[in-house]
Amino acid sequence: MHAIDLEPGRPAADECLPYYFEYIRLVSGGHIVKLLERQVAESAAYLAAFPEQALRREAPGEWNAVEIVGHVADVERVFAYRALRIARADPVMWTKVEFADYAAAANFQERPLGAVVAEFAAVRAASLALLQGLDAAAWERRAPAPALRPHALRDRDLAPRRQRRALPPLQPRGPARHVLQPRPARPRARAERALAHRVG
Repeated sequence: MHAIDLEPGRPAADECLPYYFEYIRLVSGGHIVKLLERQVAESAAYLAAFPEQALRREAPGEWNAVEIVGHVADVERVFAYRALRIARADPVMWTKVEFADYAAAANFQERPLGAVVAEFAAVRAASLALLQGLDAAAWERRAPAPALRPHALRDRDLAPRRQRRALPPLQPRGPARHVLQPRPARPRARAERALAHRVG
């Protein structure tokens, strides 16, 4: 039985640090793989609404929309790789990732928002292909100790939670205009593991 046929469920309290439940609570119930599939299409449509504001920053040092989407894509790449290692019962622990450093070395702000969104969609498609092929045993596996949290494969699906948290809401300002209102996505804050994050 594969992921598309079963409901992996939500991570238990011992599958990740309490900090990560901040993201888990943002996601409604339902099949995680189907949610991931639906979410990327919704996000692409959402982001298409304000391309002219993609480079706008709420304050000096905060990420703009292009950088936030690029960050989400990078984090999902890393999490998908970790999901693969857990699913394949790899006994070797991965090394820590500093997402703030990744963001600083990327050139997202030099690219059109549409191009970065397309990249994110491609990354999500690859993640879905991996998750759809996992069986029940793979979903129950955990990373080797000492594990960087979260350490269970089921918690690799932080992607939709981080995406929900990282992508800023649109706030109407005037008749048919919208402005980007980023959530606390400061270079270090959300980069660490929120988009990672913890991820060490």
